[in-house]
Amino acid sequence: MRRVCVYCGSNSGVRPDYSAAARELADVLVRHDLDLVYGGADKGIVGVLADAMLEHGGAVHGVIPRVLTGPEIAHQGRSELHVVASGHGRRTVMGALADGCLAMP
Repeated sequence: MRRVCVYCGSNSGVRPDYSAAARELADVLVRHDLDLVYGGADKGIVGVLADAMLEHGGAVHGVIPRVLTGPEIAHQGRSELHVVASGHGRRTVMGALADGCLAMP
């Protein structure tokens, strides 16, 4: 296994333990030499996860629909960004890039 797709919120929510769990997951992924595949945004829990992966030296592969590629949504620091036509295409590419999947709040 080389890449793990993580589905999680682009909103931070009201519970700070969700962000803490995202940072902990990033640490676990990097320690096990696993890349992150995710929805490509820089907001919310998903942004915390991507930032933590990058801070720990991990690889981050974002997949984002073209309509969301503006600098206010698409994460600018990721290792690789796949731009797709639609939400359906996003899920298809994320699944194709990953060897396994996880879901967080």
